[in-house]
Amino acid sequence: MGKNVLILLGSPRKEGNSHLLAKAFAEGAESAGHTVTYFDAGKGGIAGCMACGGCWKTGAPCVQKDRMQEAYPLLEQADVLVITSPLYFFDLNAQVRAVLDRFYPYGRQERTSSLHIQESVLLMTAAGVPYKFDGARATYELMVEYMKWTDRGMILADGVWDKGDIKTTGFLDQAKALGAAL
Repeated sequence: MGKNVLILLGSPRKEGNSHLLAKAFAEGAESAGHTVTYFDAGKGGIAGCMACGGCWKTGAPCVQKDRMQEAYPLLEQADVLVITSPLYFFDLNAQVRAVLDRFYPYGRQERTSSLHIQESVLLMTAAGVPYKFDGARATYELMVEYMKWTDRGMILADGVWDKGDIKTTGFLDQAKALGAAL
């Protein structure tokens, strides 16, 4: 039976290296019979969590009225979450962080909404060398542990800066194979 895969796109640069990596992953996942949906956090319009507790008082995932209202139903239907981001100052970029910070209603025992996400994947790109991903890797691993997800893998594509640089590497093939292996 196919899984519902939600790809969280973080890059504001359309058709950049992160988007190409996500598309390759999606191609592999769809070839294995999974359904892929995208949420483009790179468009912005998502405020950070205010820790106001409104999600606990109202029963809604969040009281803020922004683009996360589009994301919550997608998150709640997903079996697999694929986090895609360019590396910004040794971590996930702000657009992805804003979405992940808004997981607040899902992170307590008294959840007002529930996630069915069981598995996750991290896809990242950067111009730098591999060790610069250490901060992002730690953030992702802690999130996986806290949310009790199974990590299905990471592709940390280094050495790609200009739009399309990733096309001359093996990272797209790796992403497609990882998607097909879900």
